[in-house]
Amino acid sequence: MASATREFRGIRRRSEAFADRPGFQPPTGGYYHNRIITAGHAIIAVKNYSSKFKALDRPFPQLNRWSDVVWLSWLTETGSAARNLKYIIRSNIVTRSTRDVLEYIRGARQDDMQLPWPGVTYDPQTTREGKALLATSHGQGIAYLVGDHSDVLERKMPVARVFTVSSEEIYEDEDMNDNSDFDDNSFLYYYILWELHHASNERTQRS
Repeated sequence: MASATREFRGIRRRSEAFADRPGFQPPTGGYYHNRIITAGHAIIAVKNYSSKFKALDRPFPQLNRWSDVVWLSWLTETGSAARNLKYIIRSNIVTRSTRDVLEYIRGARQDDMQLPWPGVTYDPQTTREGKALLATSHGQGIAYLVGDHSDVLERKMPVARVFTVSSEEIYEDEDMNDNSDFDDNSFLYYYILWELHHASNERTQRS
């Protein structure tokens, strides 16, 4: 398959004109924006809100979890090479609950938040910090994805690499902003690069 970078976006918008038709389902507001990079064996999660999260008390489709939606996108692009998935990037994280965990495990002060590449690696299999990251909203989907498709992915396990990027470096690409719970005072964006490793591989924590 030729190498490619593809963007997948999906959103169910308001459509009042069809509201009186039989079988009409109200929109959920779910939104999924991901980039598939086949040559790099990578998925970049840009901005995602599940239909279940947005629908609240309204009906939502069974296919609503980010992990299921992005896996279908990945499978569509890679076919039998789906097993080669190696990187999943949660980009431009400003969600307050995830940032709280990141700053807690780092012990970061407001004046000492910068964490340039290659950042710090946390393994959920061997560290409490890694387990904490896997439990965040930016880690749970990773756990579902590798768990639900462990046969295809050959029992790979995720390891988190955390680093920061300044707003000046990414300001021009506004679509990359996960701006839920946006904090105007945030000048650094956290990234989590989830690297998938075979369970038998030796993994160490680097700082």
